[in-house]
This record gives sequence, C-alpha cells and structure tokens, in this order.
Amino acid sequence: MREGYLASHIRRMRILYRQQRDALVVQLSRVAGSAITIDVPGQGMHVNVYLSGGQSDVHLENRARQEGIIVRAMSRLFRTAPARPALMLGFAGYPCQVIIPAATHIAQLITRESTLLRRVAATSHPLHKRDSASVADG
Repeated sequence: MREGYLASHIRRMRILYRQQRDALVVQLSRVAGSAITIDVPGQGMHVNVYLSGGQSDVHLENRARQEGIIVRAMSRLFRTAPARPALMLGFAGYPCQVIIPAATHIAQLITRESTLLRRVAATSHPLHKRDSASVADG
C-alpha cells in the first residue's frame, strides 16, 4: 500500500468499469431505444434498466437465462413501494467484447417483447374489434 499499488489498482478498475458500463449503456440504448430507461450510476458494477409498456421483468429474466445471459428482475425486490419492472445488469468482470453482444441480445429480447405487447394491446382494443367485425360483415 505504501508504494501506491492499491490506489493505482483502484484507478485502473474505475476506468475499466466506466468503459464496460458505457459500452453496455450505449448498446442497450442503441438497440432498445424508448422501450427502456437506464439508470446510469456514477460508480458501481450494475445498471438498472427500467422497462416501459407493461413488460414483465421476471419473464425477461427467464428468457435471458434461456439464452445464457444472467440478469436480475428487480420487481421482486420491492416490498412497500409499488413494483416497477426493471432488470439489474452487471458489467464488471466482462470484457467489452462480451458485453456488447450480450447487451444487443438483451435489448432485442426487450424490443420483441415490447412490440408483442403493443400488438396484443392494439388487437384487443374495443375499437379495433368493432372495426374488424365491420370489415367481416361488409
């Protein structure tokens, strides 16, 4: 410690974690866009990705696991406040060459789920059903 090795190590790790975090955030944002809101921490080893449009974080956690990617559904962690669907994604310990394709895959899962939910909502809308019936009758 007297030689400054610990301080040097901490500086190197902060730079590395920032690079890993930034790679994750940029790729998620690029692919998933408005389907997510990312809570980007100033430090740490995780980002929280909040889901929009009624997506289930538990479902996405399971889908990602089936694809070999581990994320954590955060809605299970809420005890008193209303649950907010979000995924916790870790980035420490993974090189950017691993983070970027994994982030792309997770973002694609999120966008597919978001698109599916929008389609289901559109086809179950009362006006859509009436319009469909009118077309079938006409």
